[in-house]
Amino acid sequence: MIKLIHGADFHLDSPFSGLAPDQAAQRRREQRELLARLAQLAREREADLVLLSGDLLDGRQTYRETAQALMDSATADRCLEILAEKQLREPVLASLLSAIQRHLDRRAGEDLQTGAVLFSNQYGLLGMTRGAKEILDTWNTAKN
Repeated sequence: MIKLIHGADFHLDSPFSGLAPDQAAQRRREQRELLARLAQLAREREADLVLLSGDLLDGRQTYRETAQALMDSATADRCLEILAEKQLREPVLASLLSAIQRHLDRRAGEDLQTGAVLFSNQYGLLGMTRGAKEILDTWNTAKN
């Protein structure tokens, strides 16, 4: 069974226009701290998945501190570790690469050949899309 922690409607970086500027800034700091607490809870409970759905951000401005807090909460390498532990890394990466290629094809149309390569500093090459393989094959053929 998969252990799931679900959070929603965080509204990070809300302008809190009804508050004084210093109070609004303090409230935004408290919201960012919630991300760290949620990550800690996921580790303590050994959650397999943390799902943040709906209204993660709010307002027109996203602060650097919020982006950093989101990045500190979960790393791609930790996600890869969890997927490997559950023997899901390969099928998830295959599905992700397929979805990336579909998106690239849809955005680029027929005029541009596109592809993507996924790489991790910890794990190295994770995979590449069909388009990336075709581009590399064409390049290698032209090089030889």
